[in-house]
Amino acid sequence: MALSGALKKLLVCVVIVTKAAETADPAVENGFPPLWGEISGDLNAFRQENNHPVIDPWKYHDRMGMHKILLRSTHKYFIDMGLTESDNMLWSLPMQLAWQFVTGRLADPSKTTNCGYESGDPYCVSPSSWWACMNYFLSVVPFLAAAESGIFKNWRDETQILPPEEFSSDFCYTYASCYSSFSLLMDKWKLYFKKLMSTTSVSDVPSAVDELLHYLWAAHGTSIDSALPRCNNRLLFLPEPEADFAEDFAAAVHFLGATHFGSDYENIKQFQANLPPRMLRDNEVCPLILDFTPKQNTVCAMLKMLRALNTSSGGSLLDLWKQAMCSPEGRQIRQATLESMFGGKIYTLPKLLGLLEPHAGIKEWITSL
Repeated sequence: MALSGALKKLLVCVVIVTKAAETADPAVENGFPPLWGEISGDLNAFRQENNHPVIDPWKYHDRMGMHKILLRSTHKYFIDMGLTESDNMLWSLPMQLAWQFVTGRLADPSKTTNCGYESGDPYCVSPSSWWACMNYFLSVVPFLAAAESGIFKNWRDETQILPPEEFSSDFCYTYASCYSSFSLLMDKWKLYFKKLMSTTSVSDVPSAVDELLHYLWAAHGTSIDSALPRCNNRLLFLPEPEADFAEDFAAAVHFLGATHFGSDYENIKQFQANLPPRMLRDNEVCPLILDFTPKQNTVCAMLKMLRALNTSSGGSLLDLWKQAMCSPEGRQIRQATLESMFGGKIYTLPKLLGLLEPHAGIKEWITSL
């Protein structure tokens, strides 16, 4: 199987980006997501109808509020394991939403409305946004699953989730309706929360965390897979380079998840620091975007290479990657690779594929390239 000309050019471009530069995560203010101090972590702070909270996930404050409630309601389980609040592995969810917000990815990409723009409502979350659509399955869905699992004391399905004015059929709004449409997804998230609630006073904390990360990433990956068919029609609203990056990013989740990538606060903060600081525009090509740092260019290009290689292999690269994760040691080695990759380190094709040896099929696959 021959590498495409475009992929060969990409590999050459990645190699020429060599200068390192330190970058700060634009998605945090004083260490937290934007407006974190203004956002309540209490259901009673939401608008009430018939004594029930009403949550509008098409408003940044409300969507982020669900994450804050979820974090506050789960911190105790990590404290019981002898960890800290910053070790809560659910930090990945609000931090991702924050990055999407500050980089303009939650705004209306069709620009037929002023949703998400400074000239209109900057805190509006557009249902026309691919990123906002995908994120719904990583905000509302786990929130409803957590409620059903008993994470929130004395509360299960009493909150009203408001639908958007457009694309309302793409989403679910109660646990029952979500389960009807996405039973496997809801089961995965419920299983994670049940495992979390049962993990207390453990003697081997690293093993317990590793097991919880397995269940968390299984749910996260299933959210991505469930969301793609509902959200991919919105890719047409994006500039082609941004649409390509969106698909690159979604594909990378499965590589991250297979390593049980740490999703605590500090790890995610470092992971996001070198993601693109804005949406990609027409005719832009990573790693040659002038107002991106070298590290941001490198990460963008490496994600493209990863998806291109997996696509050219018919998905075999991801399968072999997962096979290499059969032990904690194997996961640790590959996780360190991804951490350095997202830190802006360049990986050549032979070095990246060399991480998969001696697993069955890799030598034959490399030879076929």
